Amino acid sequence: MLLAAQAVALGLGGYVTLAVMAAVFLVLLTTKLSIDIVFAAGIVALVCTGTISVDTALSGFSAPVVATVGALFFVTSGLESSGVLRYVLVRFLGRPRSLRRALVSLSVNVSVLSAFMSNTLVVSMFTPLVKAWARRIGAAPSKLLIPLSYAACMGGICLLIGTPANLVISEFYASATGSQLNVFTPLVPGVCVVVFGTLTMVLLNGLLPSRKTAEDRLPPQARSYEFKVRSGSHLVGMTLGEAGVPTDDGRIRLTGILRFDGEMCASPTADDFMMGGDTLYYSGSERHAVAVARRYGFEIPDSLSSIVTAKVTPKMLTSLAIFLAMVFVSALTSVPLVTCALVAALLTIICRCCTVSVAKKAISWDLLMVFACSVVLGKAVDQTGVAEVIAQGLLGWCGSSPRLALLLMCLTASILTEFVSNTACGAVLAPIAMRIAADFGLSPMPFLVGLMVCCSASFMTPIGSPTHLIILVPGGYRFSDFLRLGVPLNCVSVAVAVFIVPCIFPFLPT
Repeated sequence: MLLAAQAVALGLGGYVTLAVMAAVFLVLLTTKLSIDIVFAAGIVALVCTGTISVDTALSGFSAPVVATVGALFFVTSGLESSGVLRYVLVRFLGRPRSLRRALVSLSVNVSVLSAFMSNTLVVSMFTPLVKAWARRIGAAPSKLLIPLSYAACMGGICLLIGTPANLVISEFYASATGSQLNVFTPLVPGVCVVVFGTLTMVLLNGLLPSRKTAEDRLPPQARSYEFKVRSGSHLVGMTLGEAGVPTDDGRIRLTGILRFDGEMCASPTADDFMMGGDTLYYSGSERHAVAVARRYGFEIPDSLSSIVTAKVTPKMLTSLAIFLAMVFVSALTSVPLVTCALVAALLTIICRCCTVSVAKKAISWDLLMVFACSVVLGKAVDQTGVAEVIAQGLLGWCGSSPRLALLLMCLTASILTEFVSNTACGAVLAPIAMRIAADFGLSPMPFLVGLMVCCSASFMTPIGSPTHLIILVPGGYRFSDFLRLGVPLNCVSVAVAVFIVPCIFPFLPT
């Protein structure tokens, strides 16, 4: 084999890099250690063995992609705090008459949102909302929670800022060529994945599992709903009886009050007072409980908010305008994405779309560490010759066919991303994709964009994406449930990468 022949010429640094990569992936697969710690340990091992220099190890933290992601945390926290996400759900999901229509509505709306912001954020916010929405339209939540996660993964492909893997891959392209990818570079392939993926889910909706969680097995009368008394409410200081708040009217029953100071009042009566910050727990009819909460001005949680009419506020419009300006200025001008993101983050705070404390809490420091370490790991793969060896091995298999090389690379990415993060997958395979393109003497674009598509095509296992883990317990899923639609969706993604991407980004000689 050509791969084996080339591996003989690999230096000590290359073997160390391969060993570190294997160890990182093995630890991620077999332990529960945090991914940022594992990646950082891998980089330290490369430095200690002299495989890379300290300057190279630290260069990841100064990479534009890290600053971009950090700024995007501020911008997306503004969208969340201002209520843009809730508004989209309330206004656009509606009340479809069939499961197929529900799948289309959910997929379209979630894909659009995930193209612009973290799919983990979207899924974590939408999970309780979609559960309530599913029950309201008469469907099992498990029928819609997997599509929620799948749609978020598919939508993330559409824009450069939609998923960490896209940003990491674009960073390697920028480092190698000195040119920046446009924020809309993966748009057409991403839209194709969304369209064909949604069509697949609609046609094969019978494969969606119908699971019941412990909450689903409870009769409606036993389910509990919580509402908070607003601190500025006119009810503060009044007893339940004076305010006319029902404690038991046959349809709902007040089972307890959690006081603002943490004290629990069990079996409350009409003589109990209400204070600002108290949480009232009702059991019984959800619709009637929400109606009571609206009548008395209680704060309604997100899981029940789709019953409440969404209203456009100036803060929502401001937050949305800042975000769209960031995207389109970056796409239509020569201003780098990192500059646009930093300015948008500053405007989000200045315009009070969210507070500084909320924005700081939104920053995922472990994700920033993963980004920085991924960039460094990718440089090690390239500088030590590992990328060249693997590229030559793939070329030995596919001969003079770049499409076959693209297929082998996409299949590798599609399998690898099921077991490790798409960020790690992109970091390892991006330099290999660049090397394959260079060996063919072709533009790297079809290989890099194809890689963007397949790094996010992690549909077959619940550990393939953080979004799958978010919906795993709420949906009552089994490990095998993800294989049913996951295999067809992975095939759709690979097909788009191999057959559609080269039509948009041809195999042109450099």
